Amino acid sequence: MIAEKGQAELAVQVKLLGPFSVTSGGRTAGPWPRPSARRLCQLVLVSPGRRVSRDLVCEELFPGLDPRAAARSVSKALSMARAALSGLGPHADSLLMADLTQIWTSQAAQVDAEAQETALRAALSMAAGQDRDDRFVAALAEEAELLADEPYADWALRPRSAWRPSARRRG
Repeated sequence: MIAEKGQAELAVQVKLLGPFSVTSGGRTAGPWPRPSARRLCQLVLVSPGRRVSRDLVCEELFPGLDPRAAARSVSKALSMARAALSGLGPHADSLLMADLTQIWTSQAAQVDAEAQETALRAALSMAAGQDRDDRFVAALAEEAELLADEPYADWALRPRSAWRPSARRRG
């Protein structure tokens, strides 16, 4: 039981609903040295499978730069993001990983938006009744906006628009 409690305290919690944050063991990642470091984490976390190509990151986060400059900016943002996440401790070292073509996050991180989506799907699979209604209410209790601290970024608008209807239509 003590080992389970210790593991729960070390779990990485990601908040995408409302202001973005990454926490573990009572610590919060940051400060984020540049917005591009924080945005890189956000972009990867809202991408399918929590994986994105470096080329897509270049296009989405650094659209005005030539390809070489954008690639250097992605590498710098990745380095700064890892530095910000390092404050969570050694168990968070594998949260943000990359190779020459892809950037991805650990599937072990607990993401609030994914948990809400899972709860909504579970409620949908139930027979109509009070228990189902109660589960919908609990799942939709968090009414925060997905990626709220990125209100105008094109790369954030797409997942937000996909997210909003899925949560609101089901209720």
